[in-house]
Amino acid sequence: MENTFWTALGASSLAALVTSLGIYVIRRFEQWGRDNIIFFICFAAGVLISVSFLHIIPTAFGMNANAHFFLLAGYLGLHLFNRFVNAFVCDKESDTQYEIGLIPLDQQNRPAPSGSPAVIFRRSPGVCRGHPPSAPG
Repeated sequence: MENTFWTALGASSLAALVTSLGIYVIRRFEQWGRDNIIFFICFAAGVLISVSFLHIIPTAFGMNANAHFFLLAGYLGLHLFNRFVNAFVCDKESDTQYEIGLIPLDQQNRPAPSGSPAVIFRRSPGVCRGHPPSAPG
């Protein structure tokens, strides 16, 4: 019992240290953080999704004999949806009014007041290619 406590305390302290170090680095090198935010978001989303799948897939295979077909269908569905978004939203160069995102913004790319509806497709060529949105001009 006591060994479990020290293990949990050590792991929690390590997590707190790494988080504090991350906050310090982002505050110290703010522009670098802003320039690379898309990579941080993608990494975080990838970690969350992969950890979830690594824990859920073995359980699903044990619960249903056809689970591998459902897994493949879900993967292919998400892959095709991503290809659709890239082909029909990101590759349009004629209209630069919209960016892909769920962040509510006003006309100057500032956060909108609370209660405002989120802008779902407000496209800019930079966002689709992994660059931060440019100021309207």
